[in-house]
This record gives sequence, structure tokens and C-alpha cells, in this order.
Amino acid sequence: MYLCYDIKGIQRYIFSIPKLKCVVGGSGLIAEFDRDARENGGPTGAEWIFSGGGRGAFHCPSQDVARSLERHLIAAAHSIGLDIRLGIDEALSQAAHHADRLYPYCPESLDGMPCRVSGLWPSPEGKPHPLVGLRYATARRDHLGTWIIDRLREFNLIPPALQSYEMSFFKSVKPEPEADGWDDDTAEAQAGQAALGGRNRWAIVAMDGNDMGRQFLAFEANRKRENWGEETMRHWLRAMSESLADCTRRAFLNSLAAVLEAWAKDTEDDLDDCVVEAASGSSTERLILPFRPLILGGDDVTMLCHPTYAMSFVQQMAKHFQNLARQAAKDAKIQPLWPATGGELTISAGILYAKTTFPLHMAIPYAESLLASAKGRFRADPNTQEATPAAVDWDAITDSLVDTPAGRRNRDLRFLDRELNVEIQLTRRPYLLEDGQGHPSINSLVQLKSQLASIPRSVRAEILPNLQRPWSERVAFLTSVAKRHPLLQTQLGEDGQKLGSGWDQAEAGQKRATGLPDALLLLNEEHRMSQAKADD
Repeated sequence: MYLCYDIKGIQRYIFSIPKLKCVVGGSGLIAEFDRDARENGGPTGAEWIFSGGGRGAFHCPSQDVARSLERHLIAAAHSIGLDIRLGIDEALSQAAHHADRLYPYCPESLDGMPCRVSGLWPSPEGKPHPLVGLRYATARRDHLGTWIIDRLREFNLIPPALQSYEMSFFKSVKPEPEADGWDDDTAEAQAGQAALGGRNRWAIVAMDGNDMGRQFLAFEANRKRENWGEETMRHWLRAMSESLADCTRRAFLNSLAAVLEAWAKDTEDDLDDCVVEAASGSSTERLILPFRPLILGGDDVTMLCHPTYAMSFVQQMAKHFQNLARQAAKDAKIQPLWPATGGELTISAGILYAKTTFPLHMAIPYAESLLASAKGRFRADPNTQEATPAAVDWDAITDSLVDTPAGRRNRDLRFLDRELNVEIQLTRRPYLLEDGQGHPSINSLVQLKSQLASIPRSVRAEILPNLQRPWSERVAFLTSVAKRHPLLQTQLGEDGQKLGSGWDQAEAGQKRATGLPDALLLLNEEHRMSQAKADD
């Protein structure tokens, strides 16, 4: 007998209260729920198989044990305001795929006014609801952040320049005065702003492993072909889940260490601005880091990050994850560990550059849309054992109203040039994270970005608007700047059938695309972060 659980509406739960501390606390509560399920499911007599990211599975020796575990999980979920779905079946796949017993959370009392912090639940006189206080308390503990810092120290991954400090990830970048017994976080918010470069911008990074659904399908096919029993399936699922989580955590730690070292070097003269007073009982000053991990479980990573280091982190993460997954497949006692992709596993990313005032409940889904774009563009043929290559897509938001990545690009970066009767595409996003696979890679784009940096910003600002014009006007613009900036003519020239090296043609010449505006997008983000600190 198997029991599977699935927390319903995780994104809505985490981002339902638009305050960073509540977001951190909501994410922490789900992580603690998964951890509690693993540690406390056993006393009911159930065997833990896996848990993480709001999902989990157990093997129960009897129906009574399954019902006992079901009651425990429902009570634990409702105690922190979660809706939960459960599935119970004699087959693990059926229990996982048909988790259709929904147990929504409903407040014990519906009397009172809406909670003045969240507006979600009624409370006497509209005071903050206890569940809001629970989120703040969980954010204050910051189990995930503390675990990461402890592991960085344990594995000697702290850059030498930072080893004398206590460290923590930022929890706020906008001061919230002390209210209702919660701590005044003005000093910490100011230090968080300084750590992020003082520009009121951050990058939202969303990462997820590729081809995981294929692994389950491939193992199920192998199981039926070899006539393996449910026990084999259970053992593989546990080994695979543990290996996957371990690869993600270790890749995250190594990647974070690399960008921390770069940040420490770049911020050497301004580190004092990122320091807050020592915690009670400690003589060591506490350094606020320019990162805020929100989710680190299974193969999922969601993090708020200093914009300058987001792309570097993603590149490091993809490299370490692939190497660790390959080694895990070789060392696994249960073979094959990644049956669908010949022992290979990769991870892709979406990055959204935005103001810290842009609502997270909109920013996170947008970053995940970019992640889906990166995963979908290069998805490998499921009929082969080829692994989907690691890829990245990104965008920068300056508007207050956005639709979707595809919608923005179709509106702003794609048009039909009626003079040539050719479709013009002014982006090549998403990009591969490694070279040599026949598609544009982020490394080649970074090189182009470095070359474009020598062009005055006033000229760079004119490039995209002029590329959005018909052929004759594009040529006129390039002619006007070619003498001073021959790189633009080399990249974007359109002299008859002879195109610059920055253009690609497809569909028998009926479509041409360039990635130069993508390099400009990254360069503009660098420029924003290099300017004097802003108060807006």
C-alpha cells in the first residue's frame, strides 16, 4: 500500500503575502513540512520513499497505517495553512498519479476583520493572523539559509575575505518599522540594499532539471520489460530522489561559492555598508549577502540574486550539476540511475532582471516562464537517450505591466520587413549554456557583449530602435555609424544577399535573426548596476 501527498497551490501559498519576509517564511514552512513528513512519518509504521518540493511518497504495510499517516499529514498541513492532496493505492504509480483526495485548509473561526497584513484570514479587530506570525518566525529562523552557510563553512567554500564575518542572506530590502512584536529590520534592510549594489534591482533565478519525466517513463518501461516488482521501483525512486537532491545541493554550494568570491572582490571597499550589528551573544559582525535562496529541493532552485552575478551563477550551476549527476550515475548501487538519458542529467534556467519593487507574485511566474522557454526550445528527442542540453533564457522588466516572454518578443522583436518580404527576428533567446551543439551559446554572446562595451552608450541606445525599422532605414543607420564603429557593420550589415556575421538566415532566406540585441540587454543591465546608487 502506497501513500503519496502533493501540496496544492504552492506558488499561491508562498507569494500570497507580498512581503519578502513572508515569502521566505512561506517557503521555509513548506520545506519544514517535507522534513517533518520524512522524520515523523516513520512512527506511524510507514516507510519513507521521498519528499521534497511539497511532494512525497511512503510505503505503508497496511491500510490502517496509511490512514494513520494520512491523518498526520492533513493535521500538519492545516496547522500551517496548507491545502493538501493525497493518493492511496496498492501501486506506487497510481498513488502518485491519482492524488485526488483534496483536504483544503479552512480557518477554525471566520469571525473578525481581514488580517491587516495579509488580508487572507479573519482575525479579531483585523490584527495579524497567527499564520502570518508563523511565517515571520520561520523567516527569522531561516533554516535553509543557515543550512547553506553552515555547509559553505564545513566544506571550506567561504572566500578568505569573508571568513571573519558571520553571514546571512538578506530577508528584506525595504525597512519595515517594528510592529506587533516583530523586529525592526531597518538596519538589515539597508545592508541588504547595499549588498545588492544600492540600485533597487535584483535578478530572479529559476532553475529546474531537464528530462526528469522521461526518467520515470524509462524506468517503468524497463520494469515491465524485466518484470521487476514494486519493491525495485520503490528502491530506485528513493535512490534517484536522494541522488538528485544531493547533486542539486552540492552544485548550488559550489556555484554560490564562486559568485561569492567574485562579489567579495568587487565589493571589497564597500563591505562595511553590508554589515549589521552582531547578534545577541556574539562578538562577530554579521554580513548580509546579496542572495536570497527561496527554494532548494529536488532539482528545483529559486533564488533572488545580485543582477551582476546571476548569469555567472547559472553557468556554474549547470556545469557542476551535470558533472555531479554523471558521477552519481557511475557510483549508484541501483543501475541505471538516469535510465532515459544514458547516465547524463542537465539543468536549465530562467533569469528575470527587475526592480525590487516589482511584485514577486508576478516576477517568480515570469522567471519560470523563461525557464520553460529554455527547457522547451532544446528539448531532446524522447525516442533517443540524448539528454536535453542545459539552456538559459532571460528578460529585463522596466514596465509595471507585463504579459509573457513570447508575447513581449512577438510584439517588440519580431516583424515582417515588407521591403524584403522577410521576417526579422531581433533575438535568439534562449541560449545554450555550453558551446559546440549547433545553437547559439551564452559564451559567444558574452564575448559579443564585451566587444559592444567599447561603443558609446548613446550609440548603443539607437541600435535596437533602428533595427526595428524597414531595410532601407536600417542600412542608412549603419552607414551613418559604420566609419566610427565598424563592428556594427560587420555584425549587422545587409548589403543585398551579403549579410553581416551577426545575422542567421532560415527558411530559404525568408527569415533572418540576430542576437546582438540580446548582448545589448545584458550590457544595459551591467550599466544600470554600475551607476551611482539610487534612492528610487
